[in-house]
Amino acid sequence: MRPLDGGGLPPAVIAPAGPVPSFGTSGFSPGAPTGGGRQPIQIQRIAKAPVRAPAKPAAKYTPRPSSAGVGPSVGGSATGAIAPVVQPPPPAAPSIDEWLANDATFKTQNDQLAKAWTDYQNNRQLQEGQYNTQYDTNVQELGKQKEQGWHSLEDDYASRGLLASGLFSKASTDFNNDYATKQSNLDKAKADFIANLLAAQQGFQSDQQVTTEKARQDAINRRAAQYGV
Repeated sequence: MRPLDGGGLPPAVIAPAGPVPSFGTSGFSPGAPTGGGRQPIQIQRIAKAPVRAPAKPAAKYTPRPSSAGVGPSVGGSATGAIAPVVQPPPPAAPSIDEWLANDATFKTQNDQLAKAWTDYQNNRQLQEGQYNTQYDTNVQELGKQKEQGWHSLEDDYASRGLLASGLFSKASTDFNNDYATKQSNLDKAKADFIANLLAAQQGFQSDQQVTTEKARQDAINRRAAQYGV
């Protein structure tokens, strides 16, 4: 049955089979026949509101982050594909001179060698100074002995009246030669001492060079082990 434009249903007309009952103030009366039939009673039907399904709750909207201006995440890319992990390049190895200048072990060894060399030089200068002092004392003492010896020689030959003789001339020559030899021995001893000091110094420097080179090579090996070069 089609609903009316007003939203309800049309009234149904039912022909009563007998007299129309009446509900008055004096009570119920069965009604009177009309036209050989019963007065039709119009029954108004109440239209039912259409049953509607309960509204579904609106889905919660979660906005997707924009990829504009944003690089790929760690392990991924802007398209969602997993990007390969790229290892950073190893640090560049410093030059050998830079490494030696900053290697603590080599610097310590080098400082120790430098101190040993300074101490050696100071000790050598002390020894040389002490020897030169003793040499000067010996030369002075030799000069005094020569002077005293010459006077004694003259007095001896003079007392015998032989100062103008050939014997005195030979004795004086031997005397001078003897003291010249003594002076030469002092000078030679000094030269030998200085030569020994120089040889010892050269030996010490040679040993230091070997030690320094070994320390340098050890430092280079540490650089190679750290940087693979």
